[in-house]
Amino acid sequence: MNWSEWLDECTSTNDVAKSLAASGAPHGTWVAARRQTEGRGRASREWKSAEGNLHLSVVVRPSHPELWTWVPLSAAVAVARVAEAVTPTLAGSLRIKWPNDLLVGGKKLGGILCEGAGSGRDGYLIVGMGVNVAYAPQVPDRPTVCLSELGSKVGLEPFAESVRWSLLQEIVELERRGPQVVMDSFWRRAWHRQGDAISWSGVDGSGEGLVQGLGPAGELLVRLPDGAEKRLLSEEVSLSRATP
Repeated sequence: MNWSEWLDECTSTNDVAKSLAASGAPHGTWVAARRQTEGRGRASREWKSAEGNLHLSVVVRPSHPELWTWVPLSAAVAVARVAEAVTPTLAGSLRIKWPNDLLVGGKKLGGILCEGAGSGRDGYLIVGMGVNVAYAPQVPDRPTVCLSELGSKVGLEPFAESVRWSLLQEIVELERRGPQVVMDSFWRRAWHRQGDAISWSGVDGSGEGLVQGLGPAGELLVRLPDGAEKRLLSEEVSLSRATP
């Protein structure tokens, strides 16, 4: 069985990677596609899958299952590192919007979708990574940007390989050094800083508060107007007011 490959087209690389993982594919197995017919992002949103952009999914089997919840942030950091390396103009301007969107000047460059199955040492995560490499797709109410617009000359396949290795290295560092290494890398690129006023919405309602930091599972901690603390797990976050 071919565990890792480039596909001309598939429904979603996450779907293919899930099938491989369920068949026993090892940690690090990857699937990339030039086109997706049913690409998706967080909250089941459609992901515009233009040919020339990155659509890559990697099977991750963490040796420390308690660190699973940090993998989405690790993936965002991994992609950010590669994007910064191949596009010098991104230095200091690429931001990670919790938990795992990549933004440049408020425009979306990429995103991460992590999906898990099983539990403990028998479980696995599928880390799906989408990056606008050659084209910035038109998305209603969501401005986008691509690496080629920012001056990158990187080819799609070398970029995909660099992203895959960067992700696996971030997982190694996470398991070796713990969540603090991810936390430090995240805050250096965070779209929202500690003390910023944010609003959010999700299945449990909406609200607003001040960013306090990250919790022990990578959740975003916010201080509510009444002084109570709330843990955001997967909500959609918007910046209301930045700290001076």
